[in-house]
Amino acid sequence: MSILKLSHTAKEKYLTSPRAYYYHYFLYLREVCAGSPLFFGSIVETGLEVLLKGGTLEQAKETFKKNFKTHNINGKIENLSSSNVIRYNKADFDLEIFTDKELKDLEGKSNQFKSWISLQRKGEMLIDAYYRDIFPKIKKVIATQKYFKIENESGDEINGFIDLLCEWEDGRLILPDHKTTSLTYPDDAVSSERYGKQTALYYEALIHEYPIDAVGFFTLEKKIRKKEPKARTKVILDKPPEELIQKTFDEFDDVLYNIKQGNFPCLSPNCDAYGQTCCYKKYCESGGKDLTGLVKIGKSK
Repeated sequence: MSILKLSHTAKEKYLTSPRAYYYHYFLYLREVCAGSPLFFGSIVETGLEVLLKGGTLEQAKETFKKNFKTHNINGKIENLSSSNVIRYNKADFDLEIFTDKELKDLEGKSNQFKSWISLQRKGEMLIDAYYRDIFPKIKKVIATQKYFKIENESGDEINGFIDLLCEWEDGRLILPDHKTTSLTYPDDAVSSERYGKQTALYYEALIHEYPIDAVGFFTLEKKIRKKEPKARTKVILDKPPEELIQKTFDEFDDVLYNIKQGNFPCLSPNCDAYGQTCCYKKYCESGGKDLTGLVKIGKSK
């Protein structure tokens, strides 16, 4: 097998389900529908990028709104307010962020449009919150969307993009990851296996180039306060523990080895993990005959 390139996201997909990894990356089978978390956070990031590169708050929000009209889903540009391949969550539409007049204007609109306009409003609120709570504490931006790669002895690459490298208000050089989330991240997220492996990877990727003092998360919570519509933010910064860094790279070594060996077993208990049914379940159970909910893009390897 040729040289492999593996990101944190791809590694986690393999660990969750090696068979799903094979269908996704080797057969290019993708889910027809795309849930809002797939694109919402990345589009909010386009607005934050404007701020971090010296733009104004209004320019940041306008950039977000411009990009939140369409998105590339499986190689096709889809209208986010009306496409039938866009799947919004029930919580995406939040009554509390609209005035009575705005709600009246929404009467008769499709649920798809209501969810889209609600998320658009939330995105602007998240950028406002970032500008209010986090941006003033950034003394100097060193880099944004910085690409990195780490090569092993076989020439395989672990790669990715780092959201932000900056000097914090207390003089520390920090490496935070932006997270648009429905959950409140715990204070110990950097040292936990559930959240911290990604930032452990980022730390190891850049520590030989920059004297990084801490990694962590700038979280933007999509769940809006009820009494006073306001987006909440949280800053979590810490040094990644050595054992977590080691575990992260051990996982990469194991996954790269298993991919090269062609090991793609089906972990059947994970078919319904995290409260969701794997999109490949019918395809897998039918021996590759039932493509319900799936679409093939590109060419299989």
